[in-house]
Amino acid sequence: MEFTDLEAYPFTVEKISKLREEVENAKKDQTLQSISVSSSRDYLITNDRSMVSVSNLEGKIVALYFSCNRDCWSEFSPILTQIYKKLKEIGESFEVVLVSLEDDESYYDEAIENMP
Repeated sequence: MEFTDLEAYPFTVEKISKLREEVENAKKDQTLQSISVSSSRDYLITNDRSMVSVSNLEGKIVALYFSCNRDCWSEFSPILTQIYKKLKEIGESFEVVLVSLEDDESYYDEAIENMP
């Protein structure tokens, strides 16, 4: 049974428990493909501009890096790059997907070129 906002109120212990269960079930059904693939696009662009199928990332630890401006990118990216390299050195299957929220394509070009 799914609750709408109105059906959930008042928030009884039973209703809260049911809502938590529904959220947990929804999380279990999510995969990288279910949140990042559409009928028109099933790939990501690598820093060398090649295309990689989203399915190649299944089973790996994938960090989604939401970046909205150059300040965010210039301060955090070097730290993330160090972590990425250390994890790769010890054999972890770890990848980072840059999700640029910047409208300026030149920002994206600069950011992606500097990602490992």
